[in-house]
Amino acid sequence: MGAVIVLALTGVAAFNTLVYIGLHYTTSINASLMNSSTPIIIYILSFIFLKEHLTKFQLLGTFLSLAGVLFIISGGSLQSLLSFSFNKGDLIVVVAVVCWSVYSLLIKKYAGKLPGYSTFLVTIAFGAIMLLPFAVYEQLTSSQAIVWNASTIVAIIYVGIIASIVAFLSWNTGVVSLGANKAGIYLNFIPLFATIFAVLFLNEQLLLAQVIGGIAVIAGVFISAIK
Repeated sequence: MGAVIVLALTGVAAFNTLVYIGLHYTTSINASLMNSSTPIIIYILSFIFLKEHLTKFQLLGTFLSLAGVLFIISGGSLQSLLSFSFNKGDLIVVVAVVCWSVYSLLIKKYAGKLPGYSTFLVTIAFGAIMLLPFAVYEQLTSSQAIVWNASTIVAIIYVGIIASIVAFLSWNTGVVSLGANKAGIYLNFIPLFATIFAVLFLNEQLLLAQVIGGIAVIAGVFISAIK
């Protein structure tokens, strides 16, 4: 039961909530690039909690990817690094990535001990219960009214079904089949699609710091995968 509660807290409640909050303060491109550092965080957590030894390639990849993340959230500014004046949205997304990494490790660890779909259903239920007080508080205190129209309904359906249920089940199945480390490599497709969609639909501009940092993050992940 304890493992299921932690899964609900890290994967359902914390990760989604932190990402959505972080996107109020940073760009979707930044968020997606930092999400690509998930495999590196998984390596680090595996080393700390599971006592798995890191290879020289994993150490090199970890350093390179973390450097890329710092480059992205600092905008390539040394002054930002020295003064620690980062965009708070970027930092919130980093915390979300750590939560997702913990969730992925637990999914793999308990894959053979807990029934997949039943565990997922209970996890979703626990996660919804955890978020309920915050939802009620937001409704009571927020002055921003919900505008109900076709776009709003479609967005809610997409987030509630495709981006949540379908995405979670797909990810859980992939992690169980491949392992958290190997499955994490496929997260490198996130910045590719997110950048394309952000430029096309949100009119976001792709900055040089994002390109350089993103390349470093992705290169670090692939170097970490070398045997």
